Parts: sequence; C-alpha cells; structure tokens
Amino acid sequence: MKDMISTIGLRTSTLEIYQCVLFRFLLMDEEVRQLHVLPKLQFADQILIALMGAVHSMGIVVLLRRIAVLVVRMVVAGTFAVSYTWSPGQNSCSTTCDVASSLPICGNANRQDLIDKWRGMGKKVILSFGGAGMGGSWSGDQNNCWDYCFGREEELSTSLVNIVGSQQLDGIDIDYEYCYDVAGKQSGRCSQRTSNYSDSNAQAFLDTLTSKLRVKLNTLQSNNGYSRGRYELTHAPMDSDLVSDSKYFQILKNRHQDLDFIMPQFYNGVTKAVVDGIGGSGSGALSAA
Repeated sequence: MKDMISTIGLRTSTLEIYQCVLFRFLLMDEEVRQLHVLPKLQFADQILIALMGAVHSMGIVVLLRRIAVLVVRMVVAGTFAVSYTWSPGQNSCSTTCDVASSLPICGNANRQDLIDKWRGMGKKVILSFGGAGMGGSWSGDQNNCWDYCFGREEELSTSLVNIVGSQQLDGIDIDYEYCYDVAGKQSGRCSQRTSNYSDSNAQAFLDTLTSKLRVKLNTLQSNNGYSRGRYELTHAPMDSDLVSDSKYFQILKNRHQDLDFIMPQFYNGVTKAVVDGIGGSGSGALSAA
C-alpha cells in the first residue's frame, strides 16, 4: 500500500486518531497514559493527525505533544447553515450545498480562543469538509447530500476558503466517502443517489474542487501574508478508494501538486483491510497488515 501511495507523490499521515478513539483516550486514564508512548515520528515526511468533532467538549492538551495537525470537522448538525441538518435515518440536505460562515469548534460553538491556543502551541488546525453524514458508499446508507454539491465547486470553494481566512485556520481537508464509479468498481452501491448524481459529476467535483481550493488558498496567502508554509490541502479517502485502478486514486495522482498530504482511512471501518484486503479479495498484497 505504501508503494501505491508513493506513486501519487504525497505524504501520508503516520497515525490518525479518529473521533471514537480520541475521546475514548480522554475518558480512560490508562489509555491517556499510553498516549505518552506513541511511536515517535521516524521520518521527516510523516505526520501525526488528530480528528475532532465539533459537537464534543475539548480537553485534549495532553494529546498535543506529538500531534502535528488538528483536523476539525466542518459538517455539523443543528441550527448552523451547513450542507445538511442532522435527522435520524437520513440527513436533510441543503439543496444548494450551503455551509456555515463560521466553524463550530467545541460544543457546537465558535471557539476562536481554542484555535488560537492550539496554533500558539505550534500546531496546524485545518478545516474538514464532508464525512459520512454527507453520504457514504456502503450498503444501507441513506444520505446523498454530496449530490447537491456537484456543479457548485466555485461557490463551495469560496465558502470554505473564506472560513479559513476569517478563523485563521491552516488549510482544508476533503473527506469524501461517497460514490464516484457506480458504472465500474462501485456497481450496485449508492442506491440513495439522486438525479443530480452521475459518475462524471462526482469525478469532476473531486477534481475541480481540489483545483479551485488550491488556487484560492494561494490567493488568500498572497493577500494576507500567511507565513506557516503554504496552506494545507488534503483528502481523506477510504482505503478501498486507493487501489491503483480507482478513479479517485487517479484524481489524487493527477492533482498531487495541489495537495500536501492525504489521510487514508485505515481503521477497519467499511472495509476490514487487515482481514479481507483493501480490494476485498483476501489478505495479501493489498492488505493493510
């Protein structure tokens, strides 16, 4: 798998601490202690990532000693004008792919003081847009909010970059877990898709949004003098989307100069790569083990 990722020409995160794991660490003293023995980063191009949900309270200072990048989710439920409102069973999508003009950080509240504190500790804080609530490619998922963002890359990229500028963030992550190739490798998936969906629309969205975000982040940096390197632009594809013949893989490969690193979702979720192999054909060459 490392060889496949290296062909894209991007860095990958050494370890991702996802929300369910992160807050389990916080609640269990023994696991908090174990954080202090996390393996040290061995190479200059490895990054330790923490992914945090805005609906939770934050008490994560103990985590920050080895964490290089904090990823704060953009898509939240409630009264915020985001791309969906949470609803049991199926989220209510914004049909114009609207996102909030400010980012909830903690307890569904805008906590600029926390952003400033984390950045003052030398950490980068990046905005994540997407996630499972927007729609997933796994069996039984009912959400299709991505469909309403297809063709709206100009407006969406502007909204996301405006948030980065106004809240002094360090970049943007795209967390796309939805379909993009139902005519091919994803045949039979995403039955919840609307008439807005087509493979070509989904693939164009991923490609165009990535391009527009890089251009607009570069323009923002030229205008505001951002001095922490260039603004980070990342994707967080599921492991099964990174096989070499995946359409998503090819988009990432072609856009590698626009991207800074990727955060593959290796946590035995939708696919159990250690047991089944990333391609679902059994443990072996594509196993994450």
